Amino acid sequence: MDPRIDAFFAAQKYPEFASHKPEMSPAEADAYIAASRIRQTLHHATGANASRAIRSDGIFLGSGTVAFAWGHYMSVDPVYASEFGSVIIAQKTLIKNPKTFDDIEDFQAWQSAAQLSSFSDQIKSKLSTLELLSAGHDGVHILRDNDARADSETWLAFHPKQCVSLL
Repeated sequence: MDPRIDAFFAAQKYPEFASHKPEMSPAEADAYIAASRIRQTLHHATGANASRAIRSDGIFLGSGTVAFAWGHYMSVDPVYASEFGSVIIAQKTLIKNPKTFDDIEDFQAWQSAAQLSSFSDQIKSKLSTLELLSAGHDGVHILRDNDARADSETWLAFHPKQCVSLL
């Protein structure tokens, strides 16, 4: 992980991290994310091997496809999530100050305004995360990941300890 990302999540800002476990009961997870702006269960799609690793070791950022920013992607809708992997993991997420975008075009307009559009996708995604962190955001909320679909609401967490899988 980039040290600038770790630095943002200081212990005094995220005391919850001290009690982080990759997998929790629903009651434990609800207590863990009590300060979160997103309280509902989210869904992360992955493969079978990665699913086992996420449940035992927690999420690993940057290992999958990075669409907008560098982090861990989750969908509100499990059916939409299933389009991105064969195994769906139910998760709770601690995001206290998300940057909200209406859709992908809104996110791309923000990247243009932040002068990030000229970079390759991989560099642009990492720079987007760092730019959002420097503005005080700990995640992204995209109301319509796929503009034509109402079921495509997406959340993105920037740190592995923001997410816990449900038992």
